[in-house]
Amino acid sequence: MKYKKYIDANIPSLEGKNIVITGANSGIGFSLAKQLAYKHAHVVLACRNEEKAIVAIEEIKREIKDASLDYIVYNQASFKSIEAFKDTLIERYPTLHGFVFNAGIYHPRKGLTTEDGFPLTIGTNYIGPFYLGDCLKDYFLANRCRIVVVTSLTQVIGKCNNLEEMLSKDDASTYAYSISKRLDISFASYLQEQLGNDCLVVLTHPGVASTSIIAKEHVSFSKLFVTLGEGFLKLCTNNAEKSSLTSLLALSKADVSSFDYYVPRGLFHIVGYPKKIKITPNKYRSELIEKLTKDSISSKKKV
Repeated sequence: MKYKKYIDANIPSLEGKNIVITGANSGIGFSLAKQLAYKHAHVVLACRNEEKAIVAIEEIKREIKDASLDYIVYNQASFKSIEAFKDTLIERYPTLHGFVFNAGIYHPRKGLTTEDGFPLTIGTNYIGPFYLGDCLKDYFLANRCRIVVVTSLTQVIGKCNNLEEMLSKDDASTYAYSISKRLDISFASYLQEQLGNDCLVVLTHPGVASTSIIAKEHVSFSKLFVTLGEGFLKLCTNNAEKSSLTSLLALSKADVSSFDYYVPRGLFHIVGYPKKIKITPNKYRSELIEKLTKDSISSKKKV
């Protein structure tokens, strides 16, 4: 496993810890699952595709023979799936120590929506996690668990006040993605306010990472763009294993406070090993955004 020396030097044993990662069958989520398993955590992969979850578990176990792994089907673009996931998780794991909101979608084809009718980017990356967080609030509180919300370097160009427009607009662009990831910081701030001092909510972003996110089946990029893009990412950016270290530290370090933000330490936080920075939660909070989010969820659920 890559970065074993760094992990051994910085991460304590996580034996006895139950940790959930959404979107864990590929990319950063998969690498994080492997790193957690290496440190003896029991890792639950929350994945949309059952077959891919099983393949991911088998692949981790080939490398880490004593890995303790499980999966629960979870589709972040479906309220029905989110509710079923919540029920299964609580029933199967009455004790939980960590939860990573990692799943997301980038640049899907135009016209695609969530199962409940939201534009796919904003619905999957923001509305889904917000709804799941609300569903699991009492469970998080009962377990006093640590919550990690994975954002993106692109959030710096997004604007939270564009939510209303994004909910009614078929926008699958990089800018729509940046808005959704900035709104995830707003969601993290909301969740921390709801949970108070009984849980830690920590933020991370992976910088620019070489993952398969631009080659997923839903993306609108051409095959040529995907080929060139993947080649560039492999040459010039962090690989998934290095990018996942920000979330690994956020989950496991002892000296972590609410709303610490783990990012790559390199220029403009693009690449590098993790470092911790601070941001101001209130800068991202908006009661109007939260009300609009809840009202939008309620209206779709009534349909």
